[in-house]
Amino acid sequence: MPRSYDSPIRAARSAETRQRVVQVAGRLFAEHGYAATTLRMVARDAKVSLERVTAVGGKPALLLAAFEDAVNDGEPLGLTRRGDIAPAWAGDDLGEILAALVSYVALSNERINALTAAWSEARRADPELAAAYRRRMDDMREAGRAFVTELVARGLVDPGVDPAAIADEFWAASHPTQYDLLVTLAGWSPDRFRAWLLERTVRLIPPPDASGGATAT
Repeated sequence: MPRSYDSPIRAARSAETRQRVVQVAGRLFAEHGYAATTLRMVARDAKVSLERVTAVGGKPALLLAAFEDAVNDGEPLGLTRRGDIAPAWAGDDLGEILAALVSYVALSNERINALTAAWSEARRADPELAAAYRRRMDDMREAGRAFVTELVARGLVDPGVDPAAIADEFWAASHPTQYDLLVTLAGWSPDRFRAWLLERTVRLIPPPDASGGATAT
């Protein structure tokens, strides 16, 4: 009978191998594009067998896993529970909360910029990835709506705002393609992009008016 600690050790090693495969796949997709990256390339760079790679998933599954890994940066938690947002979220300073949100989004965009381009390439030829992309975008919009709704409920944002409309505008402004346009193509620094996004976000999500009326936008 195997010793009791064998199973946890094997599980930990399997998880480590899976993580390495996903991260290597993400790097290769980002460097070479979706079509040019093969599972054999992933196996070679991850230093595992091809069978081990296919056990993690095919190319579509690896792309989706790599994207989520890059977005989460090791913290697969709800938005407000992330270590880089939670401290500000626990307080009542709207400016600090929005600054933490924008900082996370900007850094996330920096990590996923090339992967987003790979996904855009792949979804044109793969209905599965096209549907997954649409679901991911809907999830981003819903997360934004829930974020603004909670801020309104806490009395930190003007109660007259439309959370869904704000979420859509923030989603459009913070979308990875905006980062690609302004940083990759226009030559902005990541810091300039972050400052630009923060300025737009502060105007987009107004605090309650001191007089009790709606804040002008």
